[in-house]
Amino acid sequence: MPSTETTSLSIRREFAVPPARVFAAWTDPRQLASWWWPDRMATTYEVDLCDGGHYRFATTGMPEGQNIAVHGEFVAFDADELLIYTWGWEPDPADTLVTVRFTPTDVGTLVELTHEGFATNEDRDNHAHGWNDCLDRLPELLGS
Repeated sequence: MPSTETTSLSIRREFAVPPARVFAAWTDPRQLASWWWPDRMATTYEVDLCDGGHYRFATTGMPEGQNIAVHGEFVAFDADELLIYTWGWEPDPADTLVTVRFTPTDVGTLVELTHEGFATNEDRDNHAHGWNDCLDRLPELLGS
């Protein structure tokens, strides 16, 4: 029987560019397309970055029509410093919460990502794998 314990994950990465550059990579649809999901997934990125604004990332290039989409609402943001948004896979109505902090360091920017509200450890672990996969592609865009 799956655990009903709510779980969360935390990931920290440092990038050798200023916070404004990393924040833009996280919020500009053209830049998201360069690192978020692999090109083969033919993803569209919609971002309305404002309080209460929405985002949606949807694939159209998955084999056998198994396309995926994630959407949510921006709960709070502070340009170049903080993003807080809900996260929901379509068509599942359950939402989790993502918080991303962009902190200046001597090297560039420390990104601290927290994703919380998972129903099971398995769900948390699947998302940790996905986040790490995405973040592994980000340095190429940033040149860091």
